[in-house]
Amino acid sequence: ATKPIVTAANIASLPLPDSSVDCVVICLALMGTDYFRFLMEAHRILKTNGTLLIAEVTSRFDQLEDFVGLVRFLGFDINKRDDSYKLFMTLQCKKNRPSCPSLQNVAKRSPPLKACEYKRR
Repeated sequence: ATKPIVTAANIASLPLPDSSVDCVVICLALMGTDYFRFLMEAHRILKTNGTLLIAEVTSRFDQLEDFVGLVRFLGFDINKRDDSYKLFMTLQCKKNRPSCPSLQNVAKRSPPLKACEYKRR
């Protein structure tokens, strides 16, 4: 990072204490086959009742319900879901418990996400 107030970090391993933030925003950032680690890290750093906001390209999901199920399995309630726009979906979630399932259990339940489809306009 070029500015002292910015810290370069891997989204799967943030240099923040457990239960230390009120809100996490994940916007077009669930890249990689281990995207579930990013969601687990969001759970780790969020305070109980903290907010997780997710915005992602809908073309990445074969079954959006499988992804929503994973978010619930991780320990989040879905407060608001908007998949009415054909290109993007958003979830507003609340952390409902202090601990997250094990990495192995989460990995087994994580549906694969497809590469983004970009169309020339």
